[in-house]
Amino acid sequence: VVIGGLSLAFYFPRYPTDDIDLYTDQDHEIPDNLEGFKKISNHAFEDLKSGILVDLAVPSYSTVPGAVFSFALETAISHVDPITLSCVKVATPLAVFALKLSRARIGDQAQLMWIMRTGFKPQEQDLLDVGVPENKIELYRFLQAELVIELAEEKAMGW
Repeated sequence: VVIGGLSLAFYFPRYPTDDIDLYTDQDHEIPDNLEGFKKISNHAFEDLKSGILVDLAVPSYSTVPGAVFSFALETAISHVDPITLSCVKVATPLAVFALKLSRARIGDQAQLMWIMRTGFKPQEQDLLDVGVPENKIELYRFLQAELVIELAEEKAMGW
């Protein structure tokens, strides 16, 4: 399942991303090597031509609760390319939001702010229902308050 910034770019086309995050619930599905890629860790590869990073996430390599990963996998939407007829599963916006909020690194927080700027603000109960830890809901409230402040400052500056 495509997760992370690339899935956000799918739903929010102006979202910038510089890597590809994929999720599988099985450690054994991570290959030892990929043709045309350099392995840079147990679960990450770098494209030899473009330098794009591909991160293969599995629950054992993450602090994200398993329930959130399961939700991402179970609710992913299949999309078929009309030209190549290839199919890719993309995590839903709620699943990506829950993944990023559950991990909540600085980059994730910036991405959450960007998502909320687009108007996508999930209900707290929905986040709890998919397995986001309660303490991360406090962070969500903080980020929402920060966004209100940022928007007010931008309005005052005429942006």
